[in-house]
Amino acid sequence: MTGVKLNLIYFLLLLPLTWITAQNVQWITWDQMVEKSKLEKKKIIVDIFTDGCLPCKNMDLTTFANDKVASTMNSCYYAVKFDAKQKKEMQYKNKNYDYNCDYGTCFHSLAFELTSGQLSFPSVVFLDENFNIVQQLPNYQESVYFHNVMGWVCQNYYKKMPFKTYEGIMKNKNKH
Repeated sequence: MTGVKLNLIYFLLLLPLTWITAQNVQWITWDQMVEKSKLEKKKIIVDIFTDGCLPCKNMDLTTFANDKVASTMNSCYYAVKFDAKQKKEMQYKNKNYDYNCDYGTCFHSLAFELTSGQLSFPSVVFLDENFNIVQQLPNYQESVYFHNVMGWVCQNYYKKMPFKTYEGIMKNKNKH
């Protein structure tokens, strides 16, 4: 019985160390990303969400909590959390965007712009260093697939080959 108690005590003492070593995505706001981009050019991931979206929360708890995903996001991208219901006016490519109700429902017009009018939650949009849209991913994404897309964009393979080709290369590489 004392061995079990001792193991439980060790487990409880070591548990905080696993939290320290786990990667967390370093999320920033749109405005912070714009300012940081003036100093250092990086690609951008925009996670478009709403507070009541269960798939959005699930992606936060699984995909974005994955250590490989978080590490790649932090090293290669500015990671932007974008609430599609926010009411703050924002600028993108010298055009102003704000909250409106033009499409029968009310969302930020920048969310519509970034998703080419195909807004769903969550939606993740990849931008290059000059704020050009590279890839749009609607709906919940599993961590392995998402990590592959991040690598394809981060390493500029999107300029050289279709994603399906890159994905096949990565599957073969991971088999060996």
